[in-house]
Amino acid sequence: MPADFRADIVEYLEERFGCFPDVAPKKIFGHPGYCLGRRVFAFAYEDGLCLKLPRPLYEQILKREDTTPFRPGHDIKPMGSWVVISRPEARDYDGDWELVETAMAYVLTTRGAPPKRKRKKQA
Repeated sequence: MPADFRADIVEYLEERFGCFPDVAPKKIFGHPGYCLGRRVFAFAYEDGLCLKLPRPLYEQILKREDTTPFRPGHDIKPMGSWVVISRPEARDYDGDWELVETAMAYVLTTRGAPPKRKRKKQA
């Protein structure tokens, strides 16, 4: 099944991230995503923009009508503190740019880092 995302959001993000030399593109769940180092902080998902936010801010943002928790499948529980923000026009995300920058800063912290995978012991 092909990934579902809006091309206008990807174009918008490519333009905005052009002035951030440390931001690199990376696929996440088959969607165009953006990372700092190896840590993804944003990606285009279905009709919105998905961001990784600190838990208190995530819970606050979910009270807005234009947000939903990110679920990588319809029958799957919400994943971490990822939130999808849906706007009718890509330029409308200008009003959310502070959240994008918060997501960028958050993934560089130890709390925003992905969980470490346990290494299997070799016999």
